[in-house]
Amino acid sequence: MQPRPPPASIFRFSSGLRVATIGKCHLQDAIVQMLHFPKLEHLGLDDVVISEGSLHSIIAACPVLECLLLVRAIGFRCLRINSASLTSIGVDILYFPAEQIELGELIIEHAPLLEKLLNFGVRNELDVSIISAPKLVTVGCLCQQFCHRHTRFTFGTTVIKGVKNESLPEVVLNVKTLAVSVLLLDVDKVVDILRCFPCLENLYFKPQKLWRKKYRNLTKSLDIRLKTVVLEDYRGIWAEVHFAQFFVLNARTLEAMKFFVTCKDYYKGFAAEQRKVLQLDKRASSGARFIFTTKGCFHDAA
Repeated sequence: MQPRPPPASIFRFSSGLRVATIGKCHLQDAIVQMLHFPKLEHLGLDDVVISEGSLHSIIAACPVLECLLLVRAIGFRCLRINSASLTSIGVDILYFPAEQIELGELIIEHAPLLEKLLNFGVRNELDVSIISAPKLVTVGCLCQQFCHRHTRFTFGTTVIKGVKNESLPEVVLNVKTLAVSVLLLDVDKVVDILRCFPCLENLYFKPQKLWRKKYRNLTKSLDIRLKTVVLEDYRGIWAEVHFAQFFVLNARTLEAMKFFVTCKDYYKGFAAEQRKVLQLDKRASSGARFIFTTKGCFHDAA
């Protein structure tokens, strides 16, 4: 079934709209050329077909746009951002049939106010280049999955493929919050991330299946400035405990460490048991809180 054209209402109210989500339609080039949103601040394109040229045109037609969200949008391979107003960009690109054209490259050429850049699709192979975004503080998600599927983030001359530093001539100082999703997450990778982002304060992990137990000895020169660490899908198995201990015993400025536990793995006494095995009595940060939570409950272990 061919996607339908957008509703006529976007033409009638375009001059006064501040928030708009356009979904389940085909934004043809001729239609996009007639669109202008002088007051639009938030734009979402959800399950739409749009060409690369039209996508750039519709963004240019929003002179005060602050937030851009692309979800299941197809028809374009590359998105270039040149915007003096954007503060937040989010993309969620899912798997599509091979004949579909989907986003593969995102280039931030000039975005002086951009603060958040979020890739929600953890199974894609998005190539992201940040040329000029001096206020960018939140980035996610660095992804590495099966069959060498991974994201590739380039910050100036620094290249991160998946979560591996391929080129690190300079560190990234402005990023404070980072999200990571990989199949196999180990402490060695975390150390590499911390060296690439030395000012990182908040780190979010979403492991897929595997955890590596052993890690190399760390040099005392490693300065861990993390304030918040979040572990998703935590089950409390030994490999996960060993991984979490790295932060418990080494993060001197840690304020909170949150463990999101699945309901099936949580039981009475879980938090108390984890307090012992994580060696919270030996924590590097005396004021840190360790929180175990599921969707339906909240447990503070410190």
